[in-house]
Amino acid sequence: MDEHSGAPEASQDSRKPAAKGAQLKPMLAKASLWSLVAALGTQGSTFVIFVILARLLQPRDFGMVAFAALFIDLSRGVMLGGIPEALIQRKIWDDAVANTAFWLNIIASMAFVVVAGLIAGGIVLQSGQLLFPMVFWALSATLLLDAVRSVQEARLRRDFQYKVMAGRAIIAALVGGVVGVACALAGLGVWALVVNRVVTSLVQTVVIWNAAPFRPRFHLTKSEVRPLLGFGASVVASRLVGQMNGRLPDFLIGLVAGPAALGMFRVGSRSLNFLSQTFIVPVQNMTLSAFSRIEGREAMARAYRRFTQLCGLFTFPAFFGGAVIASDFIRLCFGEKWSESAKVMSVLSLAVLATTLMQFFQPAMQSVGRPRSGLKTEFIKLGAGAILVGGLSLLGPFAAAFGDTARRYVSLPESFRMLKRELGLDARTLLGGVTLPLAAASFMALVLVAVRLLLLQDWTPLARLCLMCPLGGLLYAGFLLTAGRHFMRDMVASTRSMLPKPIVRILERLVGPKQMRA
Repeated sequence: MDEHSGAPEASQDSRKPAAKGAQLKPMLAKASLWSLVAALGTQGSTFVIFVILARLLQPRDFGMVAFAALFIDLSRGVMLGGIPEALIQRKIWDDAVANTAFWLNIIASMAFVVVAGLIAGGIVLQSGQLLFPMVFWALSATLLLDAVRSVQEARLRRDFQYKVMAGRAIIAALVGGVVGVACALAGLGVWALVVNRVVTSLVQTVVIWNAAPFRPRFHLTKSEVRPLLGFGASVVASRLVGQMNGRLPDFLIGLVAGPAALGMFRVGSRSLNFLSQTFIVPVQNMTLSAFSRIEGREAMARAYRRFTQLCGLFTFPAFFGGAVIASDFIRLCFGEKWSESAKVMSVLSLAVLATTLMQFFQPAMQSVGRPRSGLKTEFIKLGAGAILVGGLSLLGPFAAAFGDTARRYVSLPESFRMLKRELGLDARTLLGGVTLPLAAASFMALVLVAVRLLLLQDWTPLARLCLMCPLGGLLYAGFLLTAGRHFMRDMVASTRSMLPKPIVRILERLVGPKQMRA
């Protein structure tokens, strides 16, 4: 690879400064909408595929792939090293910097694939087992595929091109899912899950390359290497600890209880993760793009609070409702062999308050140039998880779920302290902003539990779900319109630019007099 100290000039379009002020709000609104569309389409299709594969395969198969993917996913966070985020947070896009970022990611991914191969070979020599090492090395191919598209995705995210990304993500999920199901029907067992992951990553890389305007040159600028790696090192430290936190239950359950127990835990957590990926992650993905364009601590604090309110408006009823219907949902979708996963799903859903309050913590810290500020919080969560999840894993996946939920609340005080110090946002203000949707969701869940126990015991799972889902929605909306009309006016005012005008008019009639600004 040629190295040059001078950088070629970026295109005039790429050097336009990021949108600010009045331009940001409509861009952010459209980004939110299309990010949600992508999440609904992608997560919906992948979840359907997941259900089909769960019915065809055994808990041990899922546990083995989950355990192998744990190390691959951690490697991915280190491999990318926060470089895409470094590109997104820059005020001006520069193709010379993007070129350098692309080749740094490629070099890192190739190194990780080689290391994965050496580790797999070592496992074979040490234990004589072939299946797990082969699965592990095969999954490492996704590292290279992800690196190839990482800069292109960063460009699309920076430009709020979530509409473009939405269709591509859905196509990749569907193609990978169909191929995975075909492999499962052909009797390939655990390899069906491996093929599903690799093909999805491959298709996503191809379609993102086709959509993004950036094309890398065989060229690396020395002067840009240190700034990229410097920012990336700060991001990757907190990201790695965060990912270790996210996958700690998988590691401990797989290590202590074995792949079958891990498979049971994964089905319960994956069912709940569908809600998280649909309602939280789309907003989180575009918050770094949004935060990087906001100037001033007060404006940043207001944005953080508003993102949290909008997120909680959907996550609280979704997660509390998921806890109530978990038993019927798991039995109906996955079958009786996965019944223990329902208890895992119910317990994990109780972490929704902590998850919602802190979901935007890292993007906010990165945007103010303090990506390491959350490390203490993550270490607290990691230490609590090692003790709680590790100890309770001896009692099975259900008990481990209790430990995983508890550790998320243990770290909240330190997170609140960091938000106060960096953004001037105190815990009382943040909690006060989500009190109404939290109360409404709690009311909904309590009524649903009472209705299920008193009236629906003899109903079939399908019949209960068909009644309880719309009933929950009516209870939640009724509570907000009765006790939280002012809150709902504020929420409609914040989202009206991203909604069709007929829906805005309906919402305005429901919440009362129109005292809103675009």
